[in-house]
Amino acid sequence: LPSDLGKSVSKEAEDPREVEKRVRARLRDLVDRFSLDAVMSSGGMAVIDGRTYRASDLVPTKESEQIVFTLAEVRQRSVVFLYEGRRFELKMTDPGH
Repeated sequence: LPSDLGKSVSKEAEDPREVEKRVRARLRDLVDRFSLDAVMSSGGMAVIDGRTYRASDLVPTKESEQIVFTLAEVRQRSVVFLYEGRRFELKMTDPGH
């Protein structure tokens, strides 16, 4: 229509799956920047970046003050972080790597 001539072309809304994919990739990158130094799975404790945390503690990221993970689970050689319903596992590095 002539009245629509100056308007921009409508765009399709962004695919929610693509948005989720990018969010998960960004969160995974933040998790991978942590260093899992030690775990005491029987006590539900882990040393992450030189600080001791217990299961259910909040673990802040260095890069983003707005993103804080919950230490959901302490396993034998890994921990599981939780952020807004998304789970991420961080494993201890093998000696020599």
